[in-house]
Amino acid sequence: MKIEPQNTRLQAILPELAKEMGDHQRDFPAAAESKKDERNLPDVKRVETMAKTALALIADNRLDQAREILEKILRLDPDNADALVNIGTVEYRSGEFVLALKHYQRAIKINPAHALVFSNMGMVYFSSFQRDNDRQFLDPALQHLNKALQLDPDLAAGYNGRGAVYLALNEAEKAIADFKKALQLKPELVDAYFNITYALLQLGRKKEAIDLLNRFKKSRYAELNPQDRNELNRLMSEINQ
Repeated sequence: MKIEPQNTRLQAILPELAKEMGDHQRDFPAAAESKKDERNLPDVKRVETMAKTALALIADNRLDQAREILEKILRLDPDNADALVNIGTVEYRSGEFVLALKHYQRAIKINPAHALVFSNMGMVYFSSFQRDNDRQFLDPALQHLNKALQLDPDLAAGYNGRGAVYLALNEAEKAIADFKKALQLKPELVDAYFNITYALLQLGRKKEAIDLLNRFKKSRYAELNPQDRNELNRLMSEINQ
């Protein structure tokens, strides 16, 4: 990269390698920058490289750096729906719910059939309910998640999100059905295991809950991050008391 900073193939490969190696401290190389580049029409390879870098940074929870790259993409290509979705996710994870919705709404205008955007918007409304303890957010959350699943019946995140809304609406059976569907589509979705447990406990089905967690621990404990391991152990201890 020092010898050939314009090499877009290197720019694309390095962040992926760093992610595979678990190198969380490395600064991911963005596409080579110059004022001249930004005055030109967007270079497809350059934008793709920047997008991959931003996604790697989001996965690593380096949100400020991801935001900076995504804003640059949108200066190059204001109608890039994926960049709008990703910067919306950055704002959502930063707690800026209103700003996240604005980005998502722009993405919907560009691509009205983008299922993930509707799912993400549903989760923004659900998180607003959780933060403010205001049940008025549950209806738009459910509407957006239903729309997402109408557009993409195989969207695991949509089922997991809708299940969380059902659980908040005290419809635990519907919630369990959605969480099971999410795991069927994406078995590594850790949140869905915890969510099923909460739903089973809401129904007083403690034995089913502990049996589920025991199977989960046996099959996936080694893959969990420390936070999820602590949550799993806490839940199991609480149920066994």
